[in-house]
Amino acid sequence: MIKRFVSAVLCVMLAVTSTTFAFSASGNFTVSAAEKIDLNVEYYYDQLSESGKKLYRELKEAVLDCQEVVEIKTSMSGYDFDSVSELLAYHDPETFNISGLGAYWGKNSSTFVFEYRYDKKTFDAMTKAYKDKANEILGTLDKNMSEYEKIMAIHDEIAERSVYDCESANSDTVYGALVEQKAKCDGYAKTFAYICGEAGIKTVTVIGAADRGDNNIEMHMWNKVYCDENWYNIDVTWDDPMSDVKDNMSMGYFMISDDGISKSHMEIDLSFHTPEAKDDTIDYYKTTGKYAEDTDSAKEIMKAGLAEAAKNGEPRFEFKCSSEEVLKAVDSYLNDVDSVEKMLNDVNAVSEAEMQIIPTLYSYAADDELNVIYIMVFYQGTDLSYYFTDPDSISNEKLQMLNAVGIK
Repeated sequence: MIKRFVSAVLCVMLAVTSTTFAFSASGNFTVSAAEKIDLNVEYYYDQLSESGKKLYRELKEAVLDCQEVVEIKTSMSGYDFDSVSELLAYHDPETFNISGLGAYWGKNSSTFVFEYRYDKKTFDAMTKAYKDKANEILGTLDKNMSEYEKIMAIHDEIAERSVYDCESANSDTVYGALVEQKAKCDGYAKTFAYICGEAGIKTVTVIGAADRGDNNIEMHMWNKVYCDENWYNIDVTWDDPMSDVKDNMSMGYFMISDDGISKSHMEIDLSFHTPEAKDDTIDYYKTTGKYAEDTDSAKEIMKAGLAEAAKNGEPRFEFKCSSEEVLKAVDSYLNDVDSVEKMLNDVNAVSEAEMQIIPTLYSYAADDELNVIYIMVFYQGTDLSYYFTDPDSISNEKLQMLNAVGIK
């Protein structure tokens, strides 16, 4: 079982309550409704009532302007308040500045009182900064890319630019992920949603719970994205695990179905229902030839994949098994060090790569939730810094094994 580290809590859930506030009339503002609805919230926006849609548009405009007291000349239901509050507080990547929201409403008008993390000058500067960073990623998307390729590029860029950090004050925001390069699950998810939306790709953020293993269940957030007329799950957080191994990004939670993610993730519908993700035909491993139907095909995939990895000097390779039975058979094979040594010698012979794999040392992990195998190999003539971000943190046992084959 692969250990992944996700946020201890999704975020401190914003306390949005229908509370009566005392304030002066001079603090009231009347706002006009914005017309554009971003693709990263459109799916949920469409579930709002007509009055809820109007309320969302007007409140978002007020939030982006950092208005503290907002009066809207319309009546409002409790459902409208709950659903719009959720959309602004949890799902919309652009309204991260909200720290508190209260409201009361009467027959002909509704009044909202906002609290913010930052003043308008600071928030505007933060907004410009994260949009500039997002534009850098958008600039890497070639017009000839397919939608699938764009989604993968966005996924990879976010994972490569950000590190998991649940302590940073902005780790739940797109600003934290892109500018400070520190994020936890909601920061990753909102950033993915924002950039996909700007790229013309419909997506949503999903609130739920995740099992890190040993029934250690925590609040979590990930995404669903619309591609080729189907919805798919993507969890950038779990594809960017905390580890001392360099370049440790995985593709296990890229474009998978609800069934595929259900062993570890559970959706929690609050005000909105999420789209169903039934299709698994464009799973990363299936589209890249890294999907093993049986043990024999798994062995061939390993040989070909490790040979390609050797040509590129990459220490990691991963592939997916079609079933738990195939996973167990491959697990058993990889436990046979003599068989694996022979396979790695064969890989060296066929790859003709300048970097030769050390056949007597390797590591692997079998993820029984995804049926994915992760393999790590080591190369002759390399040192510890080639594989690890902090060689000084390596355990003595692991260090002795690496030193024994010349990696120091």
